[in-house]
Amino acid sequence: RTPGWIAQWIEQKEQESLKIVRPRQLYLGETSKV
Repeated sequence: RTPGWIAQWIEQKEQESLKIVRPRQLYLGETSKV
């Protein structure tokens, strides 16, 4: 659990632009389908 969370946190910190684009697209896509 912890290693995965840390890895994700590091990736988000290094890729701030991607961090914003990825979750938003996934969240909006799921919300639209539901």
